[in-house]
Amino acid sequence: MWFRRRKAKKNITEIKGRTLEDVKSDCKYKACTFYLKENYCDIENSFFDNCSFRSDVVFQNLRGCKFMNCGFATGFKLDLSEKQLNKIPQYVFDLTLLTSLLLYNNEIASVPREISKLQNLVQLDLENNHISSVSPEIHKLQNLRSLFLSGNQIGSIPPEVGQLKKLEYLSLSNNRISHIPVEVGLLSSICHLDLSHNLINNIPKQIAQLQNLSCLSLYSNNAQNIPEEVVQLRNNLAGNTTTKGLPQANFSYRTPSSDRTNRTALPREIGLLKNLSQLRLSNNQINAIPKEVGELSNLRQLQLSHNQITTIPTEIAQLQNLSQLWLNNNRIKEIPAELAQLKNLSQLHLPLDNTV
Repeated sequence: MWFRRRKAKKNITEIKGRTLEDVKSDCKYKACTFYLKENYCDIENSFFDNCSFRSDVVFQNLRGCKFMNCGFATGFKLDLSEKQLNKIPQYVFDLTLLTSLLLYNNEIASVPREISKLQNLVQLDLENNHISSVSPEIHKLQNLRSLFLSGNQIGSIPPEVGQLKKLEYLSLSNNRISHIPVEVGLLSSICHLDLSHNLINNIPKQIAQLQNLSCLSLYSNNAQNIPEEVVQLRNNLAGNTTTKGLPQANFSYRTPSSDRTNRTALPREIGLLKNLSQLRLSNNQINAIPKEVGELSNLRQLQLSHNQITTIPTEIAQLQNLSQLWLNNNRIKEIPAELAQLKNLSQLHLPLDNTV
C-alpha cells in the first residue's frame, strides 16, 4: 500500500505597517508603504491589503497575487510583453486596479470579453500578436487613452470602439481591416489615428468630426475615395506630442496606395490644411499637384517621389518654410526655375531621368 505525497504548502510571511524598499513572493502585506529600489518586479502568490506604492514600478509577473484597497502613485503597470503567450493569462482579469497592460510581441489570438473587467486601464498595448478579433466589450474601458493593436490579423473594428470617449491614441496599422465603422467619428478625444497598411476601401466622412486629431495615417490601403470632409480637416499641431515617445505630432496626409490602374490628382482642398507641416505622397499614382499646395505656408517636408507627376506648379515657390522636397522617380520634364526662391531648402531630390 502506498500514499501519494502531498505537495507542501509554501510558508506565507506576514508583514504589517512597514515602509519597504523591496517586494517579495509568498508574502502577505498589510498597510505597508513601498518605495521600491527596483523599477521592475517579478513576484507570485503575494497579497496586498491597504498598501501604498509610492515609486515608479512595472510588474513583470503577478500570478497568484491579489490587491485590495491599494494605491499607486504612478499607476499600476503590468508588462507581459515578449513572453510567448498565446492568450492573456486569466489572473490578469482579476487585477482590476491595473492602469497599464503591456502584452506586445506575443502570440495572443484574441481579446476576450473579460478585458471589460479592467475598467481602470489607461493604456492597453497588444501590438504584434496574432489577434483576429477584438471583443465588443472593450467599450467598457472608459478610462482608456491609448490602444495599440498594430501588427495583428484584425479583420474588423468593433463599432463599440466609438464609445471610448477618452481615447487619444488608436493604432491599428498592419492588419486586415477593410472597413472603418462610422462610429470612429465619435472618438471626440482622439489625437492620433493610424490605419495605415490595411485593406480599407472607403474612408467614412465621419472622420472629419475628429476635431482634436493631430495625426492621421491612411497610407497603403485600397481606398477609392477620400471624402472632401476629411481633406478639409484643420488640426491644431502646436506643441502636441504623441505617446510612446514619438516625435512632435503632425498631420501626415498621404494618398492611400492602390492597385488600381487609374491615376489621381490631389483635391484642391488640400490647401485648406494651413497647419500641415509634413505632406507625404510618395509611392502612389498621383499625376497632378494642384496650385493650392502653395498655400501650405507651414509646410516643411513635401514628398512626391514615385508617382506619375508630369508638371510641378510654380506656386510651390511660395513655401518659404520648406526644407525638404522629393521629386525623384516621376515623369517631370521640366523643373520650374521658381524653385530657386526656396531659401530654406536643405534637401532637393530631382528626377534622374529628365533633362533640366
